[in-house]
Amino acid sequence: MRNLVFCAIFTAVNAINVHAAPAMLSTDTFQLHFASDGKPASLRAGTDELLNVANPGIGFSLSLKNAQVPLTDLSLQGDKLIARSANGTQSVTFAVHRGTQYLAFRLVELKGVPASSPLALQFEMNASPRARVLELDYMTQARSDGDGPRVMWNYLLHLENNKVQGGFALYVRQTEDDEDDEDDTLLHIWAEEKLPHPNVPGEWTYERARQWMKEWQTLFADRSQMILEGQSVAELREAIPFAERAQIKEIYLFTNTWRTDAFWPRTDTSWGVNRKVFPRGEDDLKAFSDELRAKGIRLNLHYVSGGIGPFDPLYVAAKPDRRLASWGSGTVDATDEKAKDLVFRPAPGVELPYKGDILGRPPEVPHFFEFNYLRLENELLRVGEFAPQNDGTWLLKNCTRGLFNTKAIAHAAGASAAGLFSAYGQNFVPDNESTLLNEVAGNYADLLNRCGIAHTEYDGGEIHCYSGGWGFEKFATLVYEKLDHPVTSHTSGGRAPRCHFEYRLNSTQRLMRGNNRFTHGNYAVPLQLAGNARVASTILDANFTLSQGNLGGALGISKPEPMFGINAQTLRAHGLTERFIQTLLDWKAISRTLTDAQRTQLNSWFTRTTSRMPEHSNHPVSPIVPVARRTANSGYEIVPTRVLTRKSGNIAWQQGQEHGPVSPRHFIKPGEELLLQNPDAPQTPHFIVRVGWALDAKAPSVLPGSATPAPVSATERLNDSFTAGNVTAAVVNPANAAPNFWLQPTAATLRASGDTRATFEGNALRLSQNNARDTERWETKLLPYWNPQLDMSRHRALGLDISGDGSGATLLLQINGRDYVVPLDFKGRRHVEIPHGEAAWSSGAWGWRMDTKHADYTRVSTLKIGFGFVPPRTNASVLVENLQALREAPTTLQNPIFRCNGGTLSVQGTIASGQYLEYSGGERATLYDENWQKIQDLPVTLNNFTAPTGEVKIAVTSTQTTPLPWLETQFLTEGTPLKVGG
Repeated sequence: MRNLVFCAIFTAVNAINVHAAPAMLSTDTFQLHFASDGKPASLRAGTDELLNVANPGIGFSLSLKNAQVPLTDLSLQGDKLIARSANGTQSVTFAVHRGTQYLAFRLVELKGVPASSPLALQFEMNASPRARVLELDYMTQARSDGDGPRVMWNYLLHLENNKVQGGFALYVRQTEDDEDDEDDTLLHIWAEEKLPHPNVPGEWTYERARQWMKEWQTLFADRSQMILEGQSVAELREAIPFAERAQIKEIYLFTNTWRTDAFWPRTDTSWGVNRKVFPRGEDDLKAFSDELRAKGIRLNLHYVSGGIGPFDPLYVAAKPDRRLASWGSGTVDATDEKAKDLVFRPAPGVELPYKGDILGRPPEVPHFFEFNYLRLENELLRVGEFAPQNDGTWLLKNCTRGLFNTKAIAHAAGASAAGLFSAYGQNFVPDNESTLLNEVAGNYADLLNRCGIAHTEYDGGEIHCYSGGWGFEKFATLVYEKLDHPVTSHTSGGRAPRCHFEYRLNSTQRLMRGNNRFTHGNYAVPLQLAGNARVASTILDANFTLSQGNLGGALGISKPEPMFGINAQTLRAHGLTERFIQTLLDWKAISRTLTDAQRTQLNSWFTRTTSRMPEHSNHPVSPIVPVARRTANSGYEIVPTRVLTRKSGNIAWQQGQEHGPVSPRHFIKPGEELLLQNPDAPQTPHFIVRVGWALDAKAPSVLPGSATPAPVSATERLNDSFTAGNVTAAVVNPANAAPNFWLQPTAATLRASGDTRATFEGNALRLSQNNARDTERWETKLLPYWNPQLDMSRHRALGLDISGDGSGATLLLQINGRDYVVPLDFKGRRHVEIPHGEAAWSSGAWGWRMDTKHADYTRVSTLKIGFGFVPPRTNASVLVENLQALREAPTTLQNPIFRCNGGTLSVQGTIASGQYLEYSGGERATLYDENWQKIQDLPVTLNNFTAPTGEVKIAVTSTQTTPLPWLETQFLTEGTPLKVGG
């Protein structure tokens, strides 16, 4: 239907080729000429021709997808510019305002554009980057790129008050690099075109806009923040002294702390205050905000846009609001309160809902909207199936009646009904063209005004986009225009809404370049305590993250995952908190001091990941950690610090999405040798060693949930510095100690899934896969699996015997939330031990991925095994035997000796399982517990302990006879420091 309408329109457009006289528009700074064919003919600033006259661009045109027809007939009639199709059947009229530094074009009339047509209007001009465009409202999208101005009106038929909307301003920079001149022009546009602005007293003039920007930039020059959570106001207050020592300027509360509902609004409004934390509701929230402001700290709140929960007391309750966004209306035939199948008579033009395009609502409705909720008078119901009938009615089958706080009742014939948009199946949304959108926006803005909140948040802003992206931009604009004080803003898409004009200015972008442009980004100290599935965060982690604040992200202190904050208890429990605070202060100072050349050099240390594994993180990676360090002359230096790695087989430093830093490290046992590479100058290496637990594959083994022993075969040991180690001393298994868990699957328990073929050779499992393609194959989900129910919290290590094929494939073993991997770069039978699931994060053959962010070792219900990676044109085949979850036996590392290319560093002392030993130079090493609380200093003796440039052979030995632990190691060198300030 649409394509037929479109073809008819464009056939008529091309029927005649008539041109009007050229049109010319001018300002004090430039002149714009159109040719007789409607294309731009000249854009001249003084004597400079800015237009690409050989290829000027199409000018104004109508389009649908890839089809484009120019509007070739342009004429000026007073302050109106009219663009017509060649035969005059379609026309677009703009009101033109000639400013001293810009031209403003506002769409005021459309003719000949059918109501069923999804046509878009656009303007295109190929010109110098000095030619710039700015959209004037939320119905228009404008961009200025290297090819010149581009403007799009994608929502021509969304009329408000029966008026078309959309406009843009065209202006010219005096020179390509003159950012201050551009800012001045933008301020004139902001004021003179009456664009959205804060609700401040008096007239919004150029002078007032300039004053506002000065105040705004002064206030938000430092946006360092701490993300807090707590069960009470008192608990929140306990953390404030830490924030003051860190010179934090913003305290940020996620919805799980400040609002009634933890994330999506459900039982309360989207601005409802959590009375468990703030007993007097908004009054207590305001009091807390006032207390912070008195200390020079602003309060920010996380907000999940303007959704309406299913139990919303105002807009759903027992009488759902008629202004909820609907995909279509109709009536229902008479029905009683118990009926599960109803007859729906759609209104004219209403079509069956489904995920995708909906007639009359271009462009396509986003995939996350669901359509199975229906309002029937005051009753809400969920439709199981829509079944169209021959008479034009729909049979609504298997309906769930009387949902939420509504009641199932009998309805007479002709009862009114409306299908409701449901975002993610969680929230209804206000109709974008109703007063309800204004009400929700106003209530959110009123909360921010009354409580002095300095930030607007739009996580999930896409829920307003059921009829196009303009819906969210309109909602944000309505909020912005009601605010009576300066705020910053952010969306989950990583930008501020377009109405927040403060971000348009080059001076703002320069100001925030090295600080915090938005909020809760990834550039904060990752304060993480040790858990069963994660180690505590380190100073290297903090430096790696904060150093990227130079790239434009947040600087502060937070938990390294979204939707959760830290509290005073966590700040006190982590032994590095005060060092974290100092590191934050150092990076704040550095980010303000960096020259452009230094900023470029720092940025050059980070690159994009080359990982091809599914779900890998897209954040920058680096072989080094830029470490901030103060110098004697009150300046700073940035020291490129490297965890030494092998020639291949290790990851680079990286940031796991919503997870925090992931670093290279090696897993070895005492006596094994690491062959590493040092590109830096010869030096005494530093190191961080975490002592793990002892394992014994020959210890008694039982089936999970059973005391029945299982046989263990004799095996050959594998000396591999990532996935396995030599057992150099038997592990004593006390009579009352937990045994290993026997996990080897059988033909009766293993279920087929995916492309890995599983067969059995006696008790051994043969896995094979033929990748006949010319491209590599990755698989992280569809693998053969079985379902033993077990608690692995003290059995996180896996032991197995593998007969490898040297194919270069990767064997993947998987539990809920964790991967265990073995690169198949060997042939023959070997025994492999993997100390825990987190070890895969450091494997160059695998790495960190989104599905392994969280794991609960205490409840393992599914194990998978198969090929996670197979190279092109490769037939992979391995034999797996004696798979066990190995009991972790607490042990110690006594008087360790670190050997490096013939030199030694000897430590006098004992390090227990879970503890850290850190050496940073000098005659002492420091012993820490699992959360980096200092235990004691231990004396060291050095004897030519030097890492040369190039190949470095490192080993850790011990003379103890007790069971030897796994060791998690990082050996560090430093490059040439980058001097900053001083």
